[in-house]
Amino acid sequence: CQARFRTALIQSSSLSLAAAMSLQLQVNGMSGQICEISATASMSGMQIKRKLVKATEIPMKDQRLFFGTMEIKNSSLLKDVTGDAAVASISLVRRPPEHSGWVMAVLSSQSGLQDAPTEAREFPEVVAAAVKRWGGAQLQFASPELRGDRDLVLAAVRSQGDALQHASHALRADKEVVLAAVAQQGDALQHASHALRAVEEVLLPAVVQHGDALQHASDALRADKEVVLAAVAQQGDALQHASDELRADKDVVLAAVAQQGDALQHASDALRADKDVVLAAVAQQRDALQHASDALLAADTKVLEAALAKSINAVHHVINANKVVVPAAVTLRRPGRAPLSPDELHMMLDATDPVLIWKEMYEEIASR
Repeated sequence: CQARFRTALIQSSSLSLAAAMSLQLQVNGMSGQICEISATASMSGMQIKRKLVKATEIPMKDQRLFFGTMEIKNSSLLKDVTGDAAVASISLVRRPPEHSGWVMAVLSSQSGLQDAPTEAREFPEVVAAAVKRWGGAQLQFASPELRGDRDLVLAAVRSQGDALQHASHALRADKEVVLAAVAQQGDALQHASHALRAVEEVLLPAVVQHGDALQHASDALRADKEVVLAAVAQQGDALQHASDELRADKDVVLAAVAQQGDALQHASDALRADKDVVLAAVAQQRDALQHASDALLAADTKVLEAALAKSINAVHHVINANKVVVPAAVTLRRPGRAPLSPDELHMMLDATDPVLIWKEMYEEIASR
């Protein structure tokens, strides 16, 4: 009994599998049915084209196959196109004789698709050849239909992330396409849909590739500490796009100035007066001193000493910016004397090369 049951089960499975795999394809052209071929659901578009070469004598390179409005690509599987149908009707469109010439033309011309005829821009192989040879920006010259072709757009943005701007609206809202674009060029994020700009999974790789992409993020993500830390680690100046709260966060600002000292200018007033933050900024970039608060520079000579140790010219930026700290700083080379008044200082600076004044200060500090 068990043996009969197993035999029946095997026979039933075999019949079901055969039914699921067998497929009759009715192939139609512009003037009606061309032929009918047997296929299996697991066959690829390329395998179908090979069968059609025998049935129609049309070379594979000249064949385009469609199921409705969907093109059956060489890599497409019939089961993904026709579903469970046992009989399906597909269309065979023959490429024009000029097709091969168009491909050769876009490969040899530096203008690529730009000067190609309108008909050429409607063929995926022609556009793909242009994208591969001249870069993703060629997508802008493709037909509107092909700018919505997922495979072509993926190839374009992997070559040049900014090509995302030429993709259809639907594909600019496609997470996989946008992730491919921002991985290649972070600020391609600006061309993504508003919804995807609010997705942390999309934002993080964008700012890791190009910190300034933070400016295109949603307000919520510009207030996300993890995202902002990733952005300023790549480009300190991205701090300017962070929320006010994070521009007042010491951890975030320290990370920013460690990467780019003059990111200090985008920190909160309180952190521009924070000695640790200013010293870190000056250590990375001497010119950052000009963005420190006047109050800190006037009250704490250690900051000026750190700047002088970095470069005499660093403090020259303070002079040029008319910082009120200068009178207090001058007392470093005039121990025991009161700071000069602003008028006295300006008279002194008018009469003396400022760099010489700071050089004397530096020499005195170095000798201590």
